Amino acid sequence: LFGNKLSATFDFYNRKTRDILLTLPLPGITGMNEPYQNAGVVQNRGWDLELKHTNTVGKFRYQIGFTLSDVHNKILDLKGAGPIISGYNLKAEGYPINSIYGYKALGLFRTEEQLAESPKQTFSSYDLGDIRYTDLSDAGAANTIDREDRTVIGNANPKFTFGMTNNFSWKGLNLNILITGSYGNDIFNASRIETEGMASGNNQTTTVLRRWRIPGQQTDVFRSDNPSWNVKNSTYWVEDGSYLKVKNITLSYDITSPKLKRINITRIQPYVSLQNFITWTNYSGYDPEVSQSESATQMGIDWGTYPNVRTVVVGLNLTF
Repeated sequence: LFGNKLSATFDFYNRKTRDILLTLPLPGITGMNEPYQNAGVVQNRGWDLELKHTNTVGKFRYQIGFTLSDVHNKILDLKGAGPIISGYNLKAEGYPINSIYGYKALGLFRTEEQLAESPKQTFSSYDLGDIRYTDLSDAGAANTIDREDRTVIGNANPKFTFGMTNNFSWKGLNLNILITGSYGNDIFNASRIETEGMASGNNQTTTVLRRWRIPGQQTDVFRSDNPSWNVKNSTYWVEDGSYLKVKNITLSYDITSPKLKRINITRIQPYVSLQNFITWTNYSGYDPEVSQSESATQMGIDWGTYPNVRTVVVGLNLTF
């Protein structure tokens, strides 16, 4: 549009991937390990939108590009191999890959009245100042919290991902800015279990100074006397992983001269690049962009994950 100053691309896709490798269960009487078979089926559905605007005003030229992606996946068939629970992740038919699995936390027991008002809880395992979990099933022991009360408590897949490229040039001076972001994805912050769980003799963060100590205390941090109960996989550790990040800023200058051409050099370009310098997020961890595992089926877990580091790169490009 407008003499190629504005362009737009829209893609929609709906794909079923079949014959995914799974370990299918065998009866123990066979004496064999579970074999890998091509059996799983996963559906990926979504769309991508790309907008690009290019223009020149005098000696000033700019190009701005924006991308927005929406993708949803769902496991359609595991051929009897599921549900598969691996650490904090669940793989089950009807749910997306990278579903986070655990208990629903309802805050803390702060008063005796709250304990008495929870008839579906058992008081033999926890007391005032401990986390309250939702009793979702009666499949286990009556009026207790057990493994049957676990459910999907988060989704590591974002609702949207987006990016923006900005390229500006003026009289040999060039500025490139890359912005990326994610919205609507959850992160299980397992690092907080290590630093706030009070389950070992390791140093803890100052968050534990707000721990529950007396009846009626208004705090969101559980007591220190029952770590095995309070550090269960639950929504207590699940956080919003949305972020907006200035991924890269590069400033360069093109030096051209007839004198350089005499020695077969077309251009000298010194540059400085800043990477991962600015991030806006409500996530309490170091970096919402990284995950413990690089596997596409185990995303959204932060457990001592090393963050993207801030770097400054200074360089020189020569064009012969």
